[in-house]
Amino acid sequence: MKQYLPFIILIIFSCSTSHKKDVDTIMIDYAQTTTYPLSDFIANYNIIRLEISDSILIGEISDIEFYNDDIILLDKKNNTILLFNQQGKLIHQLANSGRGAGEYIYLNDIAINSQGIYLLDYSQQKVLIYDHDLKFKKEFYFPFYVSELKCIDNQMIIYAESNGKTEDYQFYLTDNCGKTLNRYLPRNKILGNNTFISSNVFTQNNDLLVFAPRYSNTLYTLHDTTAIPIYFLDFKDKTFPEEHTSITKYNINDNKFPYIVRRNIFLCNNYLLIDYIYQDERHFCLHDMNTGESRNGYITNDLIHDFRFFPQFVKSDKIIDWIDAASLIEYFPHVVQTIPVLNNLKETDNPILFIYNPK
Repeated sequence: MKQYLPFIILIIFSCSTSHKKDVDTIMIDYAQTTTYPLSDFIANYNIIRLEISDSILIGEISDIEFYNDDIILLDKKNNTILLFNQQGKLIHQLANSGRGAGEYIYLNDIAINSQGIYLLDYSQQKVLIYDHDLKFKKEFYFPFYVSELKCIDNQMIIYAESNGKTEDYQFYLTDNCGKTLNRYLPRNKILGNNTFISSNVFTQNNDLLVFAPRYSNTLYTLHDTTAIPIYFLDFKDKTFPEEHTSITKYNINDNKFPYIVRRNIFLCNNYLLIDYIYQDERHFCLHDMNTGESRNGYITNDLIHDFRFFPQFVKSDKIIDWIDAASLIEYFPHVVQTIPVLNNLKETDNPILFIYNPK
């Protein structure tokens, strides 16, 4: 995910929740802003400085998972998996490129459950399963390209790219060997083959999974094995008419793009956090799922003075941001100077993890 440097992030929230066809509609008034502190919904945080050596060099943190006390990182840039403990010390590292058993060409995503760590090799349409010590167990193939996956107990839900066939579904529920159990949301041919990657499709918090096609305003969850819509995002007059036109006709990053589309969804405890771009700035909608209320405004990071709040992942009830050491030193020198764990930080050090715990 692209790194943004401002430490105050603009947040836009709805003032009310209405209903449309028995689905909660979150009204997002993009024109209203206020300011409130991060501590309103974040309880505390911790910072993890990752070990570095000639053999432990992280290019980027593309995904992260937690298992017991282990931190599992996907580094797409170096095509590696790294396991660290909570103190940032390396436990195991996997770099196993190739076309043989237990080998991969290009890792695109990771997931985890009690059975092991699931690695998605996009190039070979393959999932490799390793145990929690990164020892190879087994692998299987899909008949189409998969770009994201999540584990649900001993099952998986995957997001499939367009296969060009008559039956072209966006989501599949499978067992842990890749056998299809159900499929959801036929790809709307009007929308074309949307392969943008700046929008996630899954977010998970304990037993609750929320998913949505890229840029879609309708969010779903699973009830048993059935997909149920639970929220509709209404951007008022800038809601993209996804039923009638193709988003592939537009450059959504162009400031002349006439609509607003959601980018990422983050499910954290009682809150649903949705980000989108408006007037070249990253905006958010923060929705309290217990009360149905939403608040609008700027979020200032009052927990870490003079630092940004820039969520990139939500895993295991934690909101995670990471930043490379050189950017942290250049743009947030006060943070480096005042937080003991960052003493003597060098520009060539590995990225720093900022982990926030929601209330």
